[in-house]
Amino acid sequence: MRLLQRFVPLSMRTRLILLVVLTTVAMQLTTWYWLSIYRRNHANTVALEMIATTVHTLQNAIEALPPEQRADFIKRASDARWSLLDGRLPLQARVQRHDEKFGSDTDGPEETINDVRRSLRGLVNRLKKELAPSTRIALSHGPHAELFISIATPEVEAARGRRAWLVIPINQIDPPVQTSLVWLWLTVIATLSAIALWFSWHVTRPITQLVNATDQLASGKPIRVKPSGPSETKILGERFNAMLDSLAASDSMRRTLLAGLPHDLKGPLSRMWLRIEMTEDLALKEGMRQDLQDMQRMTEQFISFLRGTDPDSYSLTPIPLDQWLEERVHTWQSAGSPVGLKHPPTPSTVMGDGMALARLLDNLIDNALTHGLPPVSISLTCENDWAVLQVSDEGKGIPAERREEALEPFARLDNARTRSGNVGLGLALCVSIARAHAGSLSLGQQDSGGLIVEIRLPLKAPDQIKSDNPSS
Repeated sequence: MRLLQRFVPLSMRTRLILLVVLTTVAMQLTTWYWLSIYRRNHANTVALEMIATTVHTLQNAIEALPPEQRADFIKRASDARWSLLDGRLPLQARVQRHDEKFGSDTDGPEETINDVRRSLRGLVNRLKKELAPSTRIALSHGPHAELFISIATPEVEAARGRRAWLVIPINQIDPPVQTSLVWLWLTVIATLSAIALWFSWHVTRPITQLVNATDQLASGKPIRVKPSGPSETKILGERFNAMLDSLAASDSMRRTLLAGLPHDLKGPLSRMWLRIEMTEDLALKEGMRQDLQDMQRMTEQFISFLRGTDPDSYSLTPIPLDQWLEERVHTWQSAGSPVGLKHPPTPSTVMGDGMALARLLDNLIDNALTHGLPPVSISLTCENDWAVLQVSDEGKGIPAERREEALEPFARLDNARTRSGNVGLGLALCVSIARAHAGSLSLGQQDSGGLIVEIRLPLKAPDQIKSDNPSS
């Protein structure tokens, strides 16, 4: 069973097409086989009885006719389909003995027998038994093969000094398959196969669209499908669109709640700052100030995450990533942060939102400085059609088994992050920004043990850059 599964196509569309086509061809071949059997049985039964009866009738009829009228009589009696040969057989004809098996080659070349239609094998053998023992049967070969049957008794033949042969064209006994029928048969198969292909495509196309739509949904870019096809696939498409509507409504409500909460907290936080400044207890003031800073940091993380996951907030334009990166690194260096470039960045241009990409890079640098060890190294290279941005530090890194967890929203890999006002949205925000730019983010580890964060962004082709900047 497993061996069979290796050769069975995986695609539902291919399986359906294969099933319909094979069924159609099998039915046509079966029909062709049974027609062949019917034709063979017809030649061995109906034709045999007709020939045997006709030969007996003609033998009795021509005995009463003068020799010169016999040929005309047979021609008129058979509607000009049969004829009478008075004398020697043609060179391509060979007499079949009564004790000879059909197809033997004792008296002539091999093609003499092999050119005769094999469907007449039973007919000739049975004719030898049905007709009188003195009757001779001969067969000719070639494109116009004929059957010769002697219709005079040995006494008459001896008196006349020659034999009389009834000549029957073989194509009247076993008519060949006409070329038009073969073409008709092939046309039917081709037509049915074309219908099968269209039917399979019509049935599987909505399913293929749903598969593509689910892929888009998994990548964070949901698209609606047009319900089509059979009733089941139409209902499935409608349910899928309804699910998208429910997800969109839930996401909108989630964004509203999350966006409203930090906004509503700003007022109480401001009043708390004012009250802290009015208190005279320095220890209480310092503790309250630290708590408020953590709360503000959490609020800012929520707001940044909501902006980063909102596709409508992005404005994509061509960005020279090498120049942009040098400017961002210089900004951190001017603030005294241990951030530097490993080597000059490779010139590259991407379609991106400058503010979102800045938020991504700043988050990665801040994470490296907060949870890793300086210095933070940044590099920019190009691989095929991708710009590869790497941010690394000299800390302990993240264990391989927990890297996927670290990319999830609200993931905290240590308790210290909770005390520092971190809610676990930094890396999740970076993943959302990378995906919004049709890119990806992954975690790795240096040989020294430090964490490496790699971002891949698709490069913008030069012709696209020119089309976006007509003046250039």
